[in-house]
Amino acid sequence: MANPPEPPSVDPTAAGAIPLPPDLDSDSVEELIVLLREPQYRNVALFLLAKKREEQLGDLALLLWNSTSTIYILLMEIIASFKLITSSMLTIQNSTRVCHSLVLLQCVASHPETRMPFIHAKIPLYLYPLLNTTTIETPFELLRVGSLAVIGGLLKVDDPKVVHFLLETGIFPMVLRCMELGCVQSKSVAALIVSKILLQEEGLKYCCDFAERVYTVVWVLGGVINCINLAEEPSLKLLNLVMNCYLRLSEMPRACDALRDRFPARLRDPTFIRVINEGDPITAMYLQHLLYNLKNLSTF
Repeated sequence: MANPPEPPSVDPTAAGAIPLPPDLDSDSVEELIVLLREPQYRNVALFLLAKKREEQLGDLALLLWNSTSTIYILLMEIIASFKLITSSMLTIQNSTRVCHSLVLLQCVASHPETRMPFIHAKIPLYLYPLLNTTTIETPFELLRVGSLAVIGGLLKVDDPKVVHFLLETGIFPMVLRCMELGCVQSKSVAALIVSKILLQEEGLKYCCDFAERVYTVVWVLGGVINCINLAEEPSLKLLNLVMNCYLRLSEMPRACDALRDRFPARLRDPTFIRVINEGDPITAMYLQHLLYNLKNLSTF
């Protein structure tokens, strides 16, 4: 799984910001983690550690998880944003600081040695208020993308236990809402999460157990199709993910009624199909397979 897009960073080490301690080795992850315990330096430490995450340091997740109070501090940063969200006082600066914490949690969620302890501690539940917002302004969108990225990190490896936890704790409706409300970035990460859930038998069964649920999923996927701009590369990648979801759903007979009733007209439009065939052979293959799976529907 490719890493979801990172939120933009605001550099708190720029001129006018609180300077780092003079004896700090800013290249030392261990020293930066210790610096998190100092409230006056925490924002700087979060920023620098998030930059370390971008360098793909293999032991960062283990250091974060096993160091004293670090996960607690990251969670307190997230919890502090709840009041700002409910009062609509969230700013870009507030949101970016929380996003640095989310980047570090994504690192822990993605690591094979910390993924299951992360789940057993039920840490993803702290992200649900950030996913459950309906405001589309940029500060809220940054938190949405960052929180989805953490969930995407958990699903980096196909693991039925991870999918079971996410379904059991009610993540699915929130991810669908992100596909409806978010920008291309959050729609893409949300679609990636849905496709990973559908790959697991429990996830596919969950979506198709009730007619209302499968109709909702197909409706949301169709809405994404209708807002895709084929001239933009991010939208093409999003289309690929949505087609993957459609294709997986078409393997379940009970989902076919919903696919038939709410199949997007764009996916039968010759011009739209021609652009797909010319620009993205993988997505074109998905569409061909989907139409093949549905061809036995007499009214399709």
